[in-house]
Amino acid sequence: MNELQKLCDKVPSFDSAVAMQVINDELGAPWYEIYADLTPEPIAAASLGQVYRGRLKTGEEVAVKVQRPGVLETVTVDLYIIRKIGLFLRKFPQLTTDVVALLDEWAARFFDELDYVKEGRNATIFAQQMAADLPQVVVPSTFSELTSRRVLTVSWLDGEKLSQSKADDVGDLVNIGVICYLKQLLDTGFFHADPHPGNLIRTPDGRLAVLDFGLMTQVDDDIKFGMIEAISHLIHRDYEAIVQVDLKTLHSIWVLRTRWRWHAQPGCCCCYMCDLPAVALSVAVAVVSKLSQGGRLAVPRESACGIRLPKFPIVCCYQIYLLLLLLLLLLFAGLCDTAVHPTRH
Repeated sequence: MNELQKLCDKVPSFDSAVAMQVINDELGAPWYEIYADLTPEPIAAASLGQVYRGRLKTGEEVAVKVQRPGVLETVTVDLYIIRKIGLFLRKFPQLTTDVVALLDEWAARFFDELDYVKEGRNATIFAQQMAADLPQVVVPSTFSELTSRRVLTVSWLDGEKLSQSKADDVGDLVNIGVICYLKQLLDTGFFHADPHPGNLIRTPDGRLAVLDFGLMTQVDDDIKFGMIEAISHLIHRDYEAIVQVDLKTLHSIWVLRTRWRWHAQPGCCCCYMCDLPAVALSVAVAVVSKLSQGGRLAVPRESACGIRLPKFPIVCCYQIYLLLLLLLLLLFAGLCDTAVHPTRH
């Protein structure tokens, strides 16, 4: 896990001369004609780009993110090859996972993440949605005139990672973070889908800064209502009622067939569970088993495609979002635990 965490901001950087050329190509002028100052080396580097600290000629401090050269072309070729393999695998009916459908969905999100203009626009929308109810949440402002597909210029925010902060108010900021993500899932529907610790910062004035808006998703109203209903049942420990949430109201079958193109086998109402990532599935088993405390949940022990299923139901798309919510709660619980018991880490 620690090695994976390094992908967030500790990846080896690429040559700064190349980065300056990218700025020139994207913004139409050398960096020194655009910015008054720019650090000679990046202050952080991730898998898709690296960040420089700078200052505009008008005096504002900024962060400048520059995309790694060739990343779009490299990933496009990789995706093309994997998709060809996926099309070949469709010839084997015993393989129930539609690799092509999964890859197409992932690829669409990935290409969105490589468009820094869209990322800047996402940040602006997110900030507007949080401003009224959560002034404790701050988002860097985007300088759209200094932003292109491969270069992003935003206001600089001082701070430290929430996961590494020793401040007394970290527990309060964790609570604000939970409320912030509940608001996204259950209210605005505009969801920040990359909430790793590197993107959650405590500012010197005690606010929670959320960074990196390349990976966003839109939560449909039907799914939001389904989650609210399910949470209500969880609060009342009515686990059987969660199973019986009205599928017609949630349009779950429509969502699964048209968005994900998963096809249930005859006699298997939950066959698509086999396509859930193994990690998410194992977490779901642990969480729901804990919640049910041995309650009777009538789900087949084996799907029509021969896969052994755990004794819990995930039959609606909204419940995948509930699983995501549980994972987010685990993330913030971990941040709070780090603040209270720093010696454990």
